[in-house]
Amino acid sequence: MLTDRMQYRTPSAIQIGIGLLKDYDFVCNKKSIDGSGKGNLVLSENSEVWGVIFEIYENDLSRLDEIEGGYQRKNVTVLLNNTPVTAVTYISDKLTGEPPTQSYLQLIIDGAIEHQLPEDYIAKLKAIDTKN
Repeated sequence: MLTDRMQYRTPSAIQIGIGLLKDYDFVCNKKSIDGSGKGNLVLSENSEVWGVIFEIYENDLSRLDEIEGGYQRKNVTVLLNNTPVTAVTYISDKLTGEPPTQSYLQLIIDGAIEHQLPEDYIAKLKAIDTKN
């Protein structure tokens, strides 16, 4: 969610707002190369995920597909300013029971803080167990 990190990976990325995805939960259960958990979304009735909506050119989205190895691109409906819009997210079925590293989780928390996501959501992110 960090703007600088997103623009480094996909130079065309322009933030258009904060999005709310209902009936999903954010977890760190995607198996990474080092075995630690990375961010993932799972269906979860009555849960919600807050995030940043970026507009990205198609050629940069293809580049992001390569960077985000092990995920599949999925269209979801998010609320942007209380208006439903279609957005793309990444979800993986390559799972682990290992927690994320503290440095990885801190990137997510820093992005949530940068974009002023709801305080209770940031607290939820901070409560995720990490290794290290």
